[in-house]
Amino acid sequence: MDNKNNGALVRKPSSAVEKAAPSAKRILSGMVEETLALTKAAKLNEPLGLCPNCGGKVFEEQERYACEKSHAKINPCKFHLAKNIFQQPIDTVQLRKLLQVGKTDLLDKFISKSGKRYSAYLVIRDGGVVFEFPA
Repeated sequence: MDNKNNGALVRKPSSAVEKAAPSAKRILSGMVEETLALTKAAKLNEPLGLCPNCGGKVFEEQERYACEKSHAKINPCKFHLAKNIFQQPIDTVQLRKLLQVGKTDLLDKFISKSGKRYSAYLVIRDGGVVFEFPA
């Protein structure tokens, strides 16, 4: 059925189009959500620096930062660092600094098993990460 609307010809959608619209909307919505998820994953998967052990790329994972070669079946790299060490969050800024210069800024939110708060630097030594305490 045709209707006139401000001089323009407007057609009423056919019943097939009306029936398909909700399905198309669900499909498009799913595609948008998937695209957003992939974009977020791509941002998470930008390398943060180079591995001090093997020169591979270090990436952010859900609970840790790890060398891309840590998942290899043969001779996996052992470099990884938890995102939270003794209740001290390790953010990407500090990890990048650690990988670039070998030492973080002084981090002051570590809490020992006995509940005592302390400060320390994280330092790369012998391919691993160790504490360095301020003098």
